Amino acid sequence: MGRNNSHSLVTGFKKLLQQIQPWHKIKNSEYRLIYELIEEQAEKTPNAIAVEFKGSYLTYRELNSRSNQLAWKIRKMGVQPNDIVCIMVKRSLQMFVALLGVLKSGAAFLPVDPDFPEERIVYMVEDSNAKIIISDAEMEHRFLPFKDKVICVNEPDIYDHDNSNLNKVAKASDLAYVIYTSGSTGKPKGVMIEHKSVVNLLYGISDIIPLSEHSVILALTTISFDIFILETLIPLALGRRIAIADENDQKNPKSLCNLIMKCSVDILQITPSRLQMLINHNKNLECLQNLKIIMIGGEPLSEVLLEKVKSYTSARIYNMYGPTETTVWSTVADLTERDSIDIGLPIRNTQIYIVNEDNKPVTDGAEGELCIGGDGLSRGYLNRAELTAQKFIKDSTAFNEKIYKTGDLARWLENGNIECLGRIDNQVKIRGYRIELEEIESCILKFAPVKQAVVAVIDGKESVKYLCAYYVSDEEISVSDLREQMVRSLPDYMLPAYFIRIDNIPQTLNGKIDRKALPPPELISKQPNQKIQPNTQAPKYEDIELKIKEMIRITVDGIADIEQIDTNSQLTEVGINSITYIKIVVLIEGEFNFEFGEEELNNGRFSIIKELIDYVESMIKN
Repeated sequence: MGRNNSHSLVTGFKKLLQQIQPWHKIKNSEYRLIYELIEEQAEKTPNAIAVEFKGSYLTYRELNSRSNQLAWKIRKMGVQPNDIVCIMVKRSLQMFVALLGVLKSGAAFLPVDPDFPEERIVYMVEDSNAKIIISDAEMEHRFLPFKDKVICVNEPDIYDHDNSNLNKVAKASDLAYVIYTSGSTGKPKGVMIEHKSVVNLLYGISDIIPLSEHSVILALTTISFDIFILETLIPLALGRRIAIADENDQKNPKSLCNLIMKCSVDILQITPSRLQMLINHNKNLECLQNLKIIMIGGEPLSEVLLEKVKSYTSARIYNMYGPTETTVWSTVADLTERDSIDIGLPIRNTQIYIVNEDNKPVTDGAEGELCIGGDGLSRGYLNRAELTAQKFIKDSTAFNEKIYKTGDLARWLENGNIECLGRIDNQVKIRGYRIELEEIESCILKFAPVKQAVVAVIDGKESVKYLCAYYVSDEEISVSDLREQMVRSLPDYMLPAYFIRIDNIPQTLNGKIDRKALPPPELISKQPNQKIQPNTQAPKYEDIELKIKEMIRITVDGIADIEQIDTNSQLTEVGINSITYIKIVVLIEGEFNFEFGEEELNNGRFSIIKELIDYVESMIKN
């Protein structure tokens, strides 16, 4: 072999080692439990405010005491480490008491969103074999089939007992929580996360993002979305103050901006979709000016949105990446001084591999599947041994450790950062939520007239994605009836915006579904920037209806003509989601010269389009 070839081979080998070796080789010799770190904060700063909600708050001492009392109650009911306790409460101070109480008892918590359909909630409770269900006075009636297991967190007698710290029974290798994500089999699957992985997240994020230098973080995310952990357990372990957003704040951009300013929030974690909703409203955006740190993640961030955000704030901006299976976030990119977007580098004790179809590492910027190893790795899927073995693999020749195959396509950049290029499989993210298209398809196929079904993701305006369902049936079906059936088992973010009947499902030459060949919904007519002329006279109802239909047409993807819009249709049936709704609101306010009330800024306020039109008419008259 010639000298030049030898040098090239050595250089290539060194580059390969640089890419596949851990970025952080220092291991924590012994992990603590996440709640122990919070107990230490309660000792250090007992009178500091830990969490606040609608003018009320709990200090670190109060939060620690109340969660201890709840933990004693849970432990007396016989729970052991690795047992699972379901939590479903409204967003409140008690939500934090419940989270900490379960961890202190030694059990793991299973967070359930109260907005989930009953069928999905029952499935999660039964599949997880939850030993106890913690609910509140508003929610406990929903668990009548499990009434012997329910603890109402509002019961006064819970807080009459011992408030001292409990003796530790769990280990760092025991479960801290289980979170259910969408499943390709038609049922959601539970991801099991251990205490050591949560603590590694704490240290890993703190290495890169100066959370300790700032004061108040907003708890904005729903309890069932794993990034919620970074807004709750992590800041409590760091002694930060948490401001809790309620259900209205989550959906209402005006209310959200007011909350950020009122509570002096300077740390914000947010999905690109919710950030786009804020910017679309284009009011009170001074709330972004006071932020010091913005962590954006949960779905791909576009360069257009990044540029817009930078025009409103001087905060440090971080792009976050990570699947639930590797404990919230696995890589971080600081985009504050950059225009291009990638997912950065792994946090401490996290290894990234990009592999080919034979699970061998690729080099020189070649594309491959992104795989993750290290201390953030999940234990696997609850009661899904076969799926766990499929997704969590160990190849001693290539990795020398267990890794998780993310299904994301990625490549190494020349600067050592990682660029994520999309999905290999049919998993998608809509508004930050992870969705397996097969789960939606399975639900559609339960509707008797449907013979075949396939769901695709359509790229809409401003990089907003929406779901479109295609089905084959021998007869016309009622989409309203189909949607009504789906609502019973799927959360709203998994409901398709459009349902299209086709003659057959297109296939590739090797017999697989060809999603690229599916006919797109009708394109919007080429007048996206059409201005609606102002009217100086008080408009008639018919004029208001016509103008609002036109606003919907120019805002929502897939509507070519206003005749397609039935005012008795639900907003979601014509493709209006939380983001497009705010754009329509801005158009209405500009056209009719009034401002929507805070309650009406929530897209769930109006069930059908006619109700929205009626509201606009009443505001004009008044």
